[in-house]
Amino acid sequence: MRNLGLTDINEDDLKKTVEVNLWGVIHGLECFVPDMIRAGNGGHIVTISSTAGIIGLPWHTVYAGTKHALVGMSEILRYDLKKHKIDVSVVCPGAVNAGLVKTVEIHADKEITDKTLAHFLKRAITPEKVAQQIISAIRNRKFIVITSFDIKLLFFFPKITKRYLLRVAVIAITAFIIFKFVFIPFCIQGENMAPTYVTGSFNFCFALRYLFSKPAPPDVVTVRMARQKIMLLKRVVATEGQSVEFREGNLFVDGKKVNEPYVAGKSDWNIPPAIVKPGHVYVVGDNRSMSARGHTFGQTPLTRIAGEPLW
Repeated sequence: MRNLGLTDINEDDLKKTVEVNLWGVIHGLECFVPDMIRAGNGGHIVTISSTAGIIGLPWHTVYAGTKHALVGMSEILRYDLKKHKIDVSVVCPGAVNAGLVKTVEIHADKEITDKTLAHFLKRAITPEKVAQQIISAIRNRKFIVITSFDIKLLFFFPKITKRYLLRVAVIAITAFIIFKFVFIPFCIQGENMAPTYVTGSFNFCFALRYLFSKPAPPDVVTVRMARQKIMLLKRVVATEGQSVEFREGNLFVDGKKVNEPYVAGKSDWNIPPAIVKPGHVYVVGDNRSMSARGHTFGQTPLTRIAGEPLW
């Protein structure tokens, strides 16, 4: 096992590393995969890469190149063999206390490499633990197997730098602004808007919908009750100056019956006429089959209209 830096590369070392690390796996796949496909019984292929196949490490120019290639090849095989019910796992071991580590040749300062190897062995896990992780990956059809916790941190989390923290801060502030002032998340509770909106469903209030216009029938709007902590979901049925009344469950605006295809169920509401005040709209829920006494409806100021649901 030879780990070479950029200045130590020669053609023989490069050829040997590629033949062992990459072509060795390719030849193994050539031997078994065609027969697995012909058998039609599915199966599972496990390739052994390295931490150097997912993270760049010092002194590993050639070695890491072959291991990165193996990870990429395994990922493509994963998709290509899926139709044959053959799963693929690629193992990227970190420090493992195997005999192979004692054969490593690193072309670098001996004192540094000795300290590195000592640290490696100190953190290494046993081959038996790696085997258990591989068996678990096969059973759970897991693609990538990273054996060491510290390598998982390096792989899944970027290096903490000022630039990274700034990026996180920008994303957090942007998300706060968007979900506080533009797309306000809310969960629907109650049956007042059934069947159009059912209790327990989730939605977003688009707060900019009426920035340059006013709500009009038959818009569905969110009405602020206690800032944004409590909002009612209602349908606009009339605007300022219009007369609104309910006769035997039917809606009349300015004396004319309004066709409401979104209302389901029979209603017996009888509400006397009322004129919508200036700067107000008349809102009501779609579920008129429930008693009017248990229903929140009527006139609301335009200033309380928070927006409309996204869907």
